[in-house]
Amino acid sequence: MESPLRVLPMESQVGGGSSWWNLGDPYTLGYNYQHGIEVEKDEHKAFVYYQKSADIGNAKGIYQVGECYYYGTGVEKDEHKIFIYYQKSAILAEYLMLGKRNWS
Repeated sequence: MESPLRVLPMESQVGGGSSWWNLGDPYTLGYNYQHGIEVEKDEHKAFVYYQKSADIGNAKGIYQVGECYYYGTGVEKDEHKIFIYYQKSAILAEYLMLGKRNWS
């Protein structure tokens, strides 16, 4: 029987060792590419994976896309998109915090 790791795309195999359970997690892949962890540093790939993470509703991914637009990490700086992603991040953070309140 073929190993399950052999059927995953190569990018999904990033993060060996203790982080093996993050296989295919776009936020983790973005972080690894941004910082050159276990892969060659590639800011554009980092942005692409952060964007994928944001697209599936990951709060950290949404914030990080805003950071990429702010600092020009892997993408051109864009003040309008900075605002959009920071606002989405703030709204999501507020929503998540409301869920943690003790309403009794």
